[in-house]
Amino acid sequence: MYELYEQLLPTKLYTKEKTQTSTDGEVLCRLCGKVAESVAHVLAGCSSLAQTKYLYRHNAALKILFFELLREHGLMEEVPPWYSPVMPKPAYQNTTSEAFWDIPIYAEHNEVRANRIDARLVNHERKEVCTIEMSCPWIEIRAKKDEEKTLKYGPMMWELKQRYNGYRVEQYNVIIDVLGGYSKHLEKSVRKLLGARARSVLERMQKSLISNTLNIARTFKINTYFILRHNNNNKIEAINSLAVPVVQYSFGIIDWKISELKKIDTKTRKLLNMHKMLHPKADVERLYIPRKDGGRGLIDVETAFKTATIGLDHYLKHKEGQYPE
Repeated sequence: MYELYEQLLPTKLYTKEKTQTSTDGEVLCRLCGKVAESVAHVLAGCSSLAQTKYLYRHNAALKILFFELLREHGLMEEVPPWYSPVMPKPAYQNTTSEAFWDIPIYAEHNEVRANRIDARLVNHERKEVCTIEMSCPWIEIRAKKDEEKTLKYGPMMWELKQRYNGYRVEQYNVIIDVLGGYSKHLEKSVRKLLGARARSVLERMQKSLISNTLNIARTFKINTYFILRHNNNNKIEAINSLAVPVVQYSFGIIDWKISELKKIDTKTRKLLNMHKMLHPKADVERLYIPRKDGGRGLIDVETAFKTATIGLDHYLKHKEGQYPE
């Protein structure tokens, strides 16, 4: 997090302006090739990540609030933990309330261009319509995003007032920046929706958002080393020293399944193949043999997990006076 707050991510703009280690002076983003590659661009403005990493981060944070609202309206009994991969269903309904997740609204009374609201809840008993629109911008444009959302969905709010005549229609803009910051106004809005649980919900949303922002930063650094113009041996060393430790750090903390670790190794080989570092028909076993023995020297994540787990188990069993049986 310190690296992101201080904007020390090794972007092209950083290497040119700060460390002055850039050799060609090129600053355009190596992922989209459209805008200068800065920390703000990588974490919140790259079009190549908009429909993948950014969308997942957005949905993972918003679903926490949405699930709490479902429980508040009697549409769900138990709320999953913030790190759960469970995603909301498109629609929920009971005798008094309805809830919709990422469902477009087709206008009947006026022309509406922005008709896909993130979440919508209708309480027929209290005659209330609540729409929720979320955004995860860079820190400096958080206030601007709030205004943009209000203007963008103004026609849709008018359409909902015509459709639900006599109902109170309100739009809630949930704006939390990529590093977890939000305004006092947002806390008041969430408190209006959930009461005393508002602070707890916002903290869980922060955890989810920051976790996914860190994932984007790690992915960027790994992809950077794939794109750099080094020889293949240096790229293998870069994977071993930068990418593998990210996974190794979680050994003994996360309950990894062998099948999941095998998928990581498979994805790594696909990346190597995509970047022309591994022939599609190359011997897979040779890839993991040490270089001194004639192999490529790539660390096998599955083997690393087994080695770390056995070592940890041995340490806990034989540490004198610390862990009695």
